[in-house]
Amino acid sequence: MNHQRMSSIAAVPLAAVAITIAGWSALGAGDTGPAQSNTALSQPDVRLVEGLESVRSNTLVDWVNVADHVVTVRVIDEEPIQAASPAEASLSVGRKVTMEVSDVLWSSRSTSRPAPTVFTTSEMGWAYRSDGTLIEEALRASSRLEVGEDYVIALRWKRAECDENDYYPARWSAIGSGGILPANDGVLGRGEFEGQHHPPSSMQSVGPMLAHKLAGMPPSTLSNLLAAAESTSAPTFEGGKTTGCPSDGDQRE
Repeated sequence: MNHQRMSSIAAVPLAAVAITIAGWSALGAGDTGPAQSNTALSQPDVRLVEGLESVRSNTLVDWVNVADHVVTVRVIDEEPIQAASPAEASLSVGRKVTMEVSDVLWSSRSTSRPAPTVFTTSEMGWAYRSDGTLIEEALRASSRLEVGEDYVIALRWKRAECDENDYYPARWSAIGSGGILPANDGVLGRGEFEGQHHPPSSMQSVGPMLAHKLAGMPPSTLSNLLAAAESTSAPTFEGGKTTGCPSDGDQRE
């Protein structure tokens, strides 16, 4: 697959903003440089960021307890997010990432909202080095979600969130870092992880813990596995503070 790297949009203006990822918050910078680079190809530098999860997402039981749908997707577009202030613009560049759903593998019995066909999420993009150049930024132990790549994602519809300074509209979101599995070529555990690309020739399974357990299986296998994992007492996860937020009605991305 062909991937557009940051070099193709190096002229992005400084007016762009660091993103709070839906479902977790960025805490601080990790290592700068290739994360588990593969000798089969030259990998880009990636700045890894630690995250604090608000819900568990590492097992299929976690998925059925929190997700509305589990879907296979392909990332079809990305664009930089404009900054809210010059101070934010000097730190990093966020992305709007658009995904197209190719299949719905499982849906919660408690959800009344149908799975989307196309949806957009806010993701980490690029950070500025001390010399002013840009480096790709990704959450540690999760996929960056890059154009042309395929994934399985456990999705949750999140109500609008707000605080004294920020407002996040209602949206579709992965339930957490463990809710995104690489799935290139119809194989779980194959593809992009932490911004690194692993070709089929590497014979290397990548992804969070769950991806390694399911490595080599087709995504369709998850339908039966998720049905078997369903709980009769699924908790409701609504996200952050919603009281006083502007109403989103039945808005969908």
